[in-house]
Amino acid sequence: PAGVNSMVVNVTIVDTLPPELDLSTFKIELSSHPYDLQIREDRVLTWRFDNIMLPDTAVDRLNSSGLISFSIKPVADLVPGTIISNHATIYFDDNPAITTHTVTNTIVAGISRVVHVSQKWNLLSLPVKCARVTEGELFPTAISPAYYYVDEYIQRDTLQYGEGYWLKFNSEQVVTFTGLPLWLDTIHVNEGWNMIGSLSEPIAVSDIGSDPPGIVASNAFGYSTSYIITDTLYPGKGYWIKTDQEGSIILSANNLIASASRIKIVPSPEMPPSAPTANGIIPEL
Repeated sequence: PAGVNSMVVNVTIVDTLPPELDLSTFKIELSSHPYDLQIREDRVLTWRFDNIMLPDTAVDRLNSSGLISFSIKPVADLVPGTIISNHATIYFDDNPAITTHTVTNTIVAGISRVVHVSQKWNLLSLPVKCARVTEGELFPTAISPAYYYVDEYIQRDTLQYGEGYWLKFNSEQVVTFTGLPLWLDTIHVNEGWNMIGSLSEPIAVSDIGSDPPGIVASNAFGYSTSYIITDTLYPGKGYWIKTDQEGSIILSANNLIASASRIKIVPSPEMPPSAPTANGIIPEL
């Protein structure tokens, strides 16, 4: 943050990535301000935010901070129990460096999530990163294809996390998923209605980020015999959300999204589209 009665002109962030991370999978997920990035062969990443002009916190708290978020995968074949630690150093103009808290992650063999489905239509998603990817492998007892929505319903044979799907079942049952945890995801959204997925842990709708920041969005709608407004996205469930523009929404189980970079929720009386059928759209679910 900016100092007392001052404005920060330039910010530099330096992060040395540990060898357990695969640099080739590095991907920027979100940035609150324009930046220049240098990646050196010795795994040192340097972000420069020149002329960022962060105001004093006491003057403008909302705009006095910023963030950079990235994702990166571990190298292959790390044994369960391997600990990966990382921190960054931040320089505000010519002031002494500030070192962030050290974040520690432990490689796990995998997790399981149990999803309860109802008779007839369900809005579902993948709660973990699965080795199996086809609808038939993931939902072998479904009596419908998996339907995704991009301005209209389309059938999905290969499923991926981040997307929400309609699936129909002939009875109540339990579906178990096993795979790697999903703690962070960036989901592309179109202007209008979107079917989105969730993470391996519940996440508050109010904590959803967006790129660009401040995308205007409707309430999130889940489904349980009828549409319901929800304030939380739960693992394995799918949801509808309407956005006022194309962009991306960011889900973080660790609540890493700054307030200024979150979606702006504006409730509307409009309801999401109805469930699909082979002959079009049914009037009631």
